[in-house]
Amino acid sequence: MLEDFSRDVVGPYWPRERRQVDEGYCNPMLPFSPLDAPAFEMRTHWDAAAMLAYLDTWSAVRRYRARARRNVLALLAAPLATAWGDAPRPVRGRLSIKAGRA
Repeated sequence: MLEDFSRDVVGPYWPRERRQVDEGYCNPMLPFSPLDAPAFEMRTHWDAAAMLAYLDTWSAVRRYRARARRNVLALLAAPLATAWGDAPRPVRGRLSIKAGRA
């Protein structure tokens, strides 16, 4: 549900640079010698309201809202709450780092 929302609903509103995030910054041109960075992952437990609050921080959601003049999260709130249920659920997210030495 969240992948479809990100790709199909607000996808056209992501800035071009978002692709770098999705690809884990695998191809940026940096002015220093690359270093291997450890893998990091965010782990937490959220209820549906916390997930919606997080989605509201997305630049694509904010751009959609500004251009369409409607709250795109309203499309997702009820289906997400039904699918999520009342209990907090585990949420994981990859954190990408590109490191180097000058």
